[in-house]
Parts: sequence; structure tokens; C-alpha cells
Amino acid sequence: MRFMQNLLIVFLCIFSQIGPLQAYASSNGHIIESLNEDWLFYEQQLLIHPDDQKGSKLVDLPIEFEAITGEISTYGTFIKQITIPQHYVGDVLALELPYVYGALKIYANGQLLTEIGQVGTNEQAHETDLKPALLPVTFDQQQVELTIQLSSFNHIRGGFSGGIKLGEWHEMSDHYHLERLIVSFVSSIVLIVGLLALVIGILGKGEKMLLTFGLFSIGVAVRAIFSVPFVFHELPFDISYVWATKLEYISTNVVFLLYVWFIYLLFKELASKIIIYGSVAILGVLAFISLLTEPVIFQTLFFHTSYLMMAFVIYSVVIIIVALKRKIQMAKPLFLGVLFVFTGLIFDLLSGMGIINFPPMSLFTIAANVVIILFFIGNRYANQLVEVRKLNNDLLEMNKTLDVKVQQRTKELSEANSRLAQLATRDGLTGIYNRLTFNDWLTQDYKQAVSEGHMLSLLMMDVDEFKKYNDRYGHVQGDQLLKSITELIQRNLPQDVKFARYGGEEFVFLLPNYSKERAWQIAESLRLLVKGANFEHLGRAEGIVTISIGGAELTMDKVYQNEVALVELADERLYISKTNGRNRVTFEYGI
Repeated sequence: MRFMQNLLIVFLCIFSQIGPLQAYASSNGHIIESLNEDWLFYEQQLLIHPDDQKGSKLVDLPIEFEAITGEISTYGTFIKQITIPQHYVGDVLALELPYVYGALKIYANGQLLTEIGQVGTNEQAHETDLKPALLPVTFDQQQVELTIQLSSFNHIRGGFSGGIKLGEWHEMSDHYHLERLIVSFVSSIVLIVGLLALVIGILGKGEKMLLTFGLFSIGVAVRAIFSVPFVFHELPFDISYVWATKLEYISTNVVFLLYVWFIYLLFKELASKIIIYGSVAILGVLAFISLLTEPVIFQTLFFHTSYLMMAFVIYSVVIIIVALKRKIQMAKPLFLGVLFVFTGLIFDLLSGMGIINFPPMSLFTIAANVVIILFFIGNRYANQLVEVRKLNNDLLEMNKTLDVKVQQRTKELSEANSRLAQLATRDGLTGIYNRLTFNDWLTQDYKQAVSEGHMLSLLMMDVDEFKKYNDRYGHVQGDQLLKSITELIQRNLPQDVKFARYGGEEFVFLLPNYSKERAWQIAESLRLLVKGANFEHLGRAEGIVTISIGGAELTMDKVYQNEVALVELADERLYISKTNGRNRVTFEYGI
């Protein structure tokens, strides 16, 4: 299964590169005459025939106004004399015109062949229309004079996007329509995938990842209609250049926004919310500006902010690489998909900025990525379905032995409750009882002693200068010291004495039916026991660890207001022990 997945990815990635390159290569075949060299250019002149009096420059196509005149918004005429082979005279030939950044009129031997947009000498007379064209032409002589009038106003660029081709009609016509058929076919596949994912996401009660992926795919299909090669011109209704450009840039921003959000949904634990929300906000604002402003404004803004998009591309690649290292699901297909998608987008961006002249690639790379992601999403849901079926089978199997399972689970629950009860009553460090348990003991034993007239003694113990020990040896060693003292005391403590950790380095002892004399003897024995253990403590003058103890007692002759008063008295006597030099017991009896 893994081999087939990898094979599918490799095939789609190779196809995404071969598709546009093959279309580009075939468009250069069967050319009768090279029409891209040695054109006479007449600046700010709309001519039909050459005029030596007007002055001209020799240029090669494709070229933009800015490279010739230093201006973007201007107009001019391009004229070239060509010679076609004798055997093509009288045949139907194909003249392929690239889309231009502006408006165009083309003449052959003084006769108008077509006009794209409306050529004018100022912004009011000019009307832009980004539209490539394939014209059938027939020449009755070998010498042909081609004249192209071109104007561009209120646009970020002006001039030719590509070269002009003259070739055999049938072959060039087949390529021209095949290119648009491929774009339409791929767009339709992506649109169907998007609608399918959207419906499944809606039926799945708002599955965010599928909804985002579905909207992303639909956005890709919409963008393909309004970007190169501008197949929207083949629709049965007219769309103006302004609105077609708006829809292209709006869909571009929305597609990128949805892809950013898709990355976030997959890798929430890795992605920064600030970066994600910031990117989404910027792309949303760009889309909104594209809706409200003229093309020259939002196109300029788009290309100026494209570096931020490239920064996010790098950031998303880093996220996916981290996800790859952590073996997070979907990281591998997304990594390959992102590389190919953004390779296509970078090529298109550079072409759109006029840096390179290359056929559109993003649709093919994005379509390949959509199929890759769809495959792995489908595979993931298929695995989930298999898992659900397995769980159902396991449930049926469990039902067959339900009584045994219930008994087993009941036993496990009882053991778990016992462990939980132990954790709730024990101190996590020393393993002896905690303060909560001590409070319960104290309340119970105090009430019983008062009601039945029994004796009750209480000891509070503190490790002397424990803070200095921590400062010198560290908290880890300090914890180990507390455990060692606790273990030593537990081994030498009478079984009926209740021992608990009160907090920090403080411990308490509850001694039911113990007189103050017996309680003092136990306290003194514990002091000597710890001192005799010779635990090293070079942070104090004695050089060893010692303890201080304070005690209080309840008798028939001495009853307190409540059990808290008994604790407070023991704590006061512990303080006396510490202020009188430490390593001592204070208990009204003896020292």
C-alpha cells in the first residue's frame, strides 16, 4: 500500500510538470515564419504603414513599453515585413496573438484583421482587454506587412506578454483549443473534488478540514477560469476586463487564505496563531481591496505584498518539515504538495511581474496537489472506517463474554479506586500520610478523647535549617534527605503512633492514649535517632542534620477549645525549641 501511495505521488508530480511544458513545447512547433525579431516601433504614433519621417526604433518581441520608452501608460505602433514560403500563398494560415497588457489592433497589408479591447491615445479613449487570439489568415502574396497598434493605460504593465506565431491553421488551431480544453478539464476535476469535499464536510456536521479543503479546491477552479489562458472568454456571456481581473485576484487571495487555514487545521500544535491569523487578515484585506478598487491599485498592492506570501510559504514548509520529523499524519503528502504548488506559483508570480516569460503552471501543480491531498484524506477516512468496523467487531466479541468483562472491569475499577484512595491520603514525596489525612485523624481522635476522657498527645517536628541545606545541596538532595529521615523514623516508631507530613520540612505525630511523659520520651528518642544518623549538613555550624520538636497534650484536667488549639500549642513549643538553639524538645515536661 505504501509503495502504491509513493508511486501515485511521483506520477502526479511528474505529470504536473510535464503537462504545461509539453503544451508550451508543442505551441512552438510548425512555425512558418519567426515574427518576433526586427519590428519597427513608432512611439506615440498610430500608423498603418511605415513612415520614415516619424522616426522608429528596432525592437524584438515580446517587449513592454517600459523597456522601450521608460513609460508604462503610452501607445505606439509595431510594424514588420515578413516573407512567407511560396507554397503557403493562398492557404489558410493561423496567426496566434498573445494577450497584451492593454488593447491591440492588427493589420495585414493595411487591412484590419481584429481589434482586442479599444486602442486609444489617452485613458478615456482606451479600453483594456486581456485576450489571446488565434486568427485564420490567407495571404495572396509572399510579402506581407504586419502592423500592430498597441495602447496601455491605467495598468501595472504595458506591452506584449509573449511572441507572435504564424503557422499552419489545423495544427495551431488544434493546439490552441487543446490547451483550453486541458485547462477546462483540469478545472472541472478540481471543481468536482471541491464540491464533493464540501458536501461531505457539511454532511459530516461541519468537518472543518474537509470544508476548508473543499472551498480551497473550488477557489482553485474559479481562479483557473480567470487566469492565463483566460478561458472565461469562451463562456456564453461577456465579462469585462475589470471584473475578470478582480475575480482572478480575489480568488487568488482567497485560495491562498484557505490554504493557510488548512495548514493551521492540520498542525495547530506547531503553527503560531499570530502568524496564521495575521496572514489570513492580510489576504482577506487584499481580497476586499480587489473588490473595491481599480486593477492598477490592487495589482500593485498584490505584487508588493507577495514577499509576505513567500515568507509564509517558507514558514509553512518549516512547519511541515517539523511535522515530518514528528511523523504527524498528512505531513508527507503536504510537504510534496507544497513544494510543487509553490514552484508553480513562483513561476507564475515571476511571469506576472515580467521577470521571466513562462507558460502558466500553477493550475497543473495545484491540481496535482489537490488530487494528492484528496487521496490521503480519503485514505485517512478509509482507515477510520476500517477502525470503526474493527471496533464494532470488538464490541460484538465483548458482548459474547459480557459477564466476564464486567467482573474484570469491576475488579480493575476497585483496584484503581484503591490506588486513587492511597494517592489521595499519601504524601507524594515521602510516602507517609499527608496533612489532609492528619486533619481527619485529629478531628476524630480529639472528639473521642474529649468524650471518653482519654489522653491525647501531639508532636510537631521540623528539620533544623533545612533552607540552608537546600541552598547548599539543591532541592533534589533536599527531597532525598526528607525521604531518608522519614524512612528512619518509620522504622523506629511505635505502631500506634500516627505519623504524617504537615508541609515542607514539618511533620506531625498523633499519639492517642499517650501521656505527656511517654510522648516526650518518644520525641527525645526521635531527636537522638536523627542526630545519631549523622546526615551531613555542612551549611550549618553543627555539620550534621538535627531536628526540633514541640509537643502538646490533652488530659481530663486540660481541655482546649478545639483541636486547632492543640496544634497551635505544639507549633508554639516547636518555635521555642528552634529559638532556644534547635536540636531539642519542648514539652513542659523535661527539657
